[in-house]
Amino acid sequence: IWDEVLAAMQPVKPLLSTDEARVDSEEAQGSLLAQACFYEALASGDEAAIKKLFADEKDDEDVTAALQVDAEQSRSNLSSWGVVLAPEFRPQLMVSSQDAVLLSPTRAVTTCIEFPVIGPTLLATQAWTRLGPGEDWRLQS
Repeated sequence: IWDEVLAAMQPVKPLLSTDEARVDSEEAQGSLLAQACFYEALASGDEAAIKKLFADEKDDEDVTAALQVDAEQSRSNLSSWGVVLAPEFRPQLMVSSQDAVLLSPTRAVTTCIEFPVIGPTLLATQAWTRLGPGEDWRLQS
C-alpha cells in the first residue's frame, strides 16, 4: 500500500541520487541481480524466466481472496503472465535507484524507481526468499 501512497504524491524534491545501486551487504547483492533478471524478463516478454524467479510457495489465502472477483470460479482481476508479457501489453519502462536490504540469510527486500513510458513514476518493492546462503533468490511478492 505504501508504494501506491508514495506514487500518488507530487514530488517534493528532485531525485537525490543517480547511483547505480545500493546494497547493505555483499550478500544482498544477489537479490539485486535477481531483481535485474526480473526486469529483463519483463521487458523481453520471457514468461519462462519470470516463472523461474517466483518462489514455489503456496499463495497467501488472504491476498488471493482479496484479488478474486468471482470466488466460486476462482477468477481474479489479475491478468496471467501470458497476457501481461504479450508484446501489445508488455510494460515499457526503465528502472533506477535500486536498493537491497538483507533481512536475514534467507530474506531480502529490493526497491527501485520505475519510469514507465506511459504513466506515473512508481516506487517498486520486491520481497525475496531463498533456501540458504548461496542459493538462488526467488520472488515472494
